[in-house]
Formats: sequence, C-alpha cells, structure tokens
Amino acid sequence: MVVPKYSGNVVKLLAAVTLPASRWQCIKIGHRIFYQSTSGSVTLVANMSASKLPFAALTLKQFLQRQKVLGIYRNLLRTIKQVPDEADRKYLRDWAREEFKRNKTAVEQDAIRMMITQADRHLEELQKSLALARS
Repeated sequence: MVVPKYSGNVVKLLAAVTLPASRWQCIKIGHRIFYQSTSGSVTLVANMSASKLPFAALTLKQFLQRQKVLGIYRNLLRTIKQVPDEADRKYLRDWAREEFKRNKTAVEQDAIRMMITQADRHLEELQKSLALARS
C-alpha cells in the first residue's frame, strides 16, 4: 500500500479501509480522506477539518480588544494615506506596521490597554497635524 503525501510531508496513517466490491481503497489521514485505486493513483476527496479556529479560542474580552486594535490599525493606515509627501507617507506606514508587528505577541491585558491608549493618541495627533497642514 502506498501512503499518500500531502503538502510534501508523509502524514501518520490513522485508518485504511477497503471498500467492498470496488477497486478503490479509502484512506483516512488526519482530517483528510483519500481514495487509492488499485493502479496506485491517489485522490483527495474530502477535507473534514472540524473548525478553522485555533485551538485556544479568544474570550469575548480578548475578541473585543482585538477588534479595537484592528480598527485603530486600519484608521491609522487610512490617515497615513492622507499625508501629502510620499517619503513621509512611506516612513509612517513602515513605522505603523513595525510597531503593530512588534507588539503582536503581547498577552498581558494591562500592557495591551496601554498600547491601545498610546495608539489612539498617535492617531489623534496625526489627524490634528494633517488638519493643521490643510488649513
């Protein structure tokens, strides 16, 4: 029996059942079901992942906090698009991306709250600076 390869890695074989009165063999590997013909060709027929959620789902508080962070990030990028000078716009965009990437793994609630407050201040300051520059 040939064990099919999926994504370049041989996956642990969990079950193999021969279907009666058929030239096909059903092979279950993880959450995926393959059919193997007697000629050796293998076909993926089902991907039975129960959920696309990560193993540790977010609490309601974490979910709301994450939505707030994503909203601030989007607003910051929208505001940066209004900066007239291309070099300044690129610098600010790179700065914002780097800051959010650097703090991506933060888990302490107090630290995250502080970063949200700080990001709100930066956003307001940038918006005020742009409003002054326009007038």
